[in-house]
Amino acid sequence: KELNETVDMSTLQTCEVTTSEVRVGDYLYVLPGARIPADGILIATSDYSSSHAYVDESALSGEPFPVAKAIGGQVYGATVNQLASLLIRVTASGNTTVLAKIVRLMEQAQSQK
Repeated sequence: KELNETVDMSTLQTCEVTTSEVRVGDYLYVLPGARIPADGILIATSDYSSSHAYVDESALSGEPFPVAKAIGGQVYGATVNQLASLLIRVTASGNTTVLAKIVRLMEQAQSQK
C-alpha cells in the first residue's frame, strides 16, 4: 500500500511468524503492548481518529516517555507498541536493524579498551 491510501486493518489476513522469518518488504501487524520485531515504516494504525501511534523507545534511547510516530515515520525493532494496532512495512530485520548496529558498536568499543 502507498502511504496515502486508507488501510482497513479489520480486513487484513494475518498469521504468526518467528522473527527469523521476517524479511525486508514484509508487512507486519503489531498488537498493542507487543514488541516491534524489526525496523520499518508505519503504514497505518487501528486508531482511525489519529494519524499517530505511540511507541516506547526506551530500549534504544533510554527515554521514559512514549514517542509519537506519524504515518510514514520510522519505527524500530525492540521498541514496544503502546495503544493501537500498527501496520508496518519492514525496512531492516535481523542483524541489519538499528539495535543490532548499536550492539556491534558497543562490542567494538569494548574490544578496543
